[in-house]
Amino acid sequence: MPSASTSGQRPDRSSVPESLLDYDYWIAVALESPDLQNDPDGVGYLVFRLVEQYLPAWFQATDGDQPERVWSALWSLLTSAASEKKPVELSPDAADALIARIKQHLQAHTSKQPG
Repeated sequence: MPSASTSGQRPDRSSVPESLLDYDYWIAVALESPDLQNDPDGVGYLVFRLVEQYLPAWFQATDGDQPERVWSALWSLLTSAASEKKPVELSPDAADALIARIKQHLQAHTSKQPG
């Protein structure tokens, strides 16, 4: 069962269309968020986690509530307290807006519904 957990095993990136593995593309999407525009470390961290973990998990999620669990896990990551290893923390509203924007971009580039 796909998940976005950090249990040491990353989801397989091969399930993600190559065009959606473009870091620069997702950096531009993240920078649409006013809360991230002056936070290069936060943007870098977020995009790395999105491309390497959350997008592969979402593309591998096939049924039931699995896709929504991926977004929930991303929301939890975005809203949890910043730390030395995690240099970004968004308000719940900012995290909701960013995830909605990510879903819009996914819907525009794939036939899979972002859920």
